[in-house]
Amino acid sequence: MRKQLSQKQYSALSSKITRISNKIDVVSSELNNAFLEKSVEIESLIIGVIANENVCLVGPAGEGKSGLAEAFTSLIGGSNCFKYQVNAYTQPDNVFGTESLKELVNNDRKILKTGNMAPEADIVYLDECFKANNSMMNALLLLLNEREVDIGEGQRVKTNNRMVIGSSNEYPEDDDLKAFWDRWVIRCHVAAPKKDSSFVDLFSKYGDGSIGVVDVKNGMKLTEIDTMRSSVDHVDLSLLKDVIIQLRFELMKNGITLSTRRWVKLFKIIAAVSIRK
Repeated sequence: MRKQLSQKQYSALSSKITRISNKIDVVSSELNNAFLEKSVEIESLIIGVIANENVCLVGPAGEGKSGLAEAFTSLIGGSNCFKYQVNAYTQPDNVFGTESLKELVNNDRKILKTGNMAPEADIVYLDECFKANNSMMNALLLLLNEREVDIGEGQRVKTNNRMVIGSSNEYPEDDDLKAFWDRWVIRCHVAAPKKDSSFVDLFSKYGDGSIGVVDVKNGMKLTEIDTMRSSVDHVDLSLLKDVIIQLRFELMKNGITLSTRRWVKLFKIIAAVSIRK
């Protein structure tokens, strides 16, 4: 059951959300000034962190995927980010942590030490995420879907993650990647700027050293994002019921069927977009 707010509580929350949303607009403007023709990708990252969902940036090398992800995290003050460039040899302990020798010696238990690793991070960024081997992908599924990690001895613990960002130069084509790809609910194609005016801006920003550079003074606090996220459950989507049903019908008519898990996540994303706007 979702908790109903009184009119007084709703008014106070609405006022607070408006103030925070204005700060998010400043963050968005800062990123759009630094990364040309990336407004969709930037808004997707913002919605992702509000909804605590996974965002995947896919596109050719050299188009600012990692730069954008790092600039975005730098503008969320108070957050810590775990970044790792994945390859075919990456093992779960490279991301989740290694076994604690102290636990093994003193208690005869194989328990992971997760300090300074992905489970303890507010934001996780996995570069070239689709290069992961099967063992690594299977280990990541729990983190991506449940925000949990298996630390050993049958123990699952919640992570601190507010969102997970992935990036790749290529789209996944192997059938083995289907389950992994399905966990990335928000997906963006990152391409080169197309407008002539953007190329002129690129030249100018290169000259003054501002391309891909953001001022962290124009950032915001992670706790403010947390306030936005806690409000998502209070969004009433009932007015969109007919629209969503029609959307499902149109998708099915075109041979596109979404899993129940994806629909539930989409409902949360729609609520996050409502809060953001």
